[in-house]
Amino acid sequence: MIPCNPDIVFSLSDLPLTPPPYSQKRLTKSIERSALWLADILRPSESISDTRSNPSNVFVQMAGSASAPARSAFADSLVEILHGQEAIGIQPLKCLDEGVAGYVFDMVPLRLALKGVGDISPDSLTFKSLFQASLSALPQNKPRLVTSVRGPHETLRLIRDVGIDLFDTHWAQQAANFGVALDFSFPARDFTSIMETRDTIPPTSCLCAACSPYSTPNPPYTKAFLHHLLHTHEMSAHSLLAMHNITVMDAFFAGIRDLIPQNGTSLFQAEIQRFFETYTEDTDTDNTTGGDESSNVFKAGEKAWAEVELLRGKGRLTRESEKAKAESAAAAAANQVLKKEMEEKGAEGGSEAALTVQLAPDGDIVVG
Repeated sequence: MIPCNPDIVFSLSDLPLTPPPYSQKRLTKSIERSALWLADILRPSESISDTRSNPSNVFVQMAGSASAPARSAFADSLVEILHGQEAIGIQPLKCLDEGVAGYVFDMVPLRLALKGVGDISPDSLTFKSLFQASLSALPQNKPRLVTSVRGPHETLRLIRDVGIDLFDTHWAQQAANFGVALDFSFPARDFTSIMETRDTIPPTSCLCAACSPYSTPNPPYTKAFLHHLLHTHEMSAHSLLAMHNITVMDAFFAGIRDLIPQNGTSLFQAEIQRFFETYTEDTDTDNTTGGDESSNVFKAGEKAWAEVELLRGKGRLTRESEKAKAESAAAAAANQVLKKEMEEKGAEGGSEAALTVQLAPDGDIVVG
């Protein structure tokens, strides 16, 4: 951490990633270990300038799993004034939160934990209540970061309901891996005429390298060309899609930042509703909401990409070898059956019949 000097450092956190449910003892250990590891990383250390100081770029993962009381208890441990050796270890800080630059919520272990709670569904209200349990005792002036959201709809709900400030681009990168190009904007406004479609929007509407290569006079890469690159396993396919998807996400967040200061929250709320009406949200990828799997773009993209992977690319020679072995084994089994039948006929017909059955050097039957 010291020589790299990153902008943000995540403190180690004991978030359960084993199948739920989790016992009270496990949640207690999770909270205690996470606080202990945070205290360890906040200890003054020798910096590049050879001066001892507490790091100022540490974000803490909010522990507590799917339990609101456990989340509140962890938040309380951050603002609790420390005494004795604990206080000496992080001097001149008086509590752990004084050394924390921001708060992190990872959606992956949280969704996993909710699967083990039978009477709680993993919907937006549940996430809102759990996030609020973590944040109610903490200052509001520090940034809040969420990782592994599932799309723009969930992003907008977390901004509206919880006040999340930062998000990672894992979702956009994963879309590119599956060959999915994002196509949405916020606010959801369409300036095309009735006879136009989004496919006919000038390439200057998206300035990524795929839609506006090199400069705007050049035509954008077509979907057919990107389809060709994906099926031939060209690395440029994923690079172009990743650049496009991150550009879309960048414009998406720019629209949010531009809109929030205008006319309070009423306009922002209205534009969120307009976005939900314009763009259909993907059904839950693990089908916990009972949605139609066919309406899930990620599921469809992942399935289509798996089929492409089977056609060629990684493991192709191994798959062909296994297929050849399977065909050889099937042929050998058929030969054994035929050999047994011919031997039985030879036993019934005498030596003359038996002489008509010959074996090749490799054991296959040759009928002459």
